[in-house]
Amino acid sequence: MPDQWKEGLTIAGSPEEVAAKIDSFYDVGAWVALFSTPSDQVDRMVQPTARQVLALLKPGC
Repeated sequence: MPDQWKEGLTIAGSPEEVAAKIDSFYDVGAWVALFSTPSDQVDRMVQPTARQVLALLKPGC
């Protein structure tokens, strides 16, 4: 897979960068983002990320 595709299809970075990427996907019609993480890391990774990112998303996103 070309690096350009990976950059265009993945969401990573600071909370601000993640929120901006989710907003850009939403702007073009995406309404689902998959968050892949090991099942034993959900509490450690998903919940803190959600707290940091959700407040930064555009209204309606």
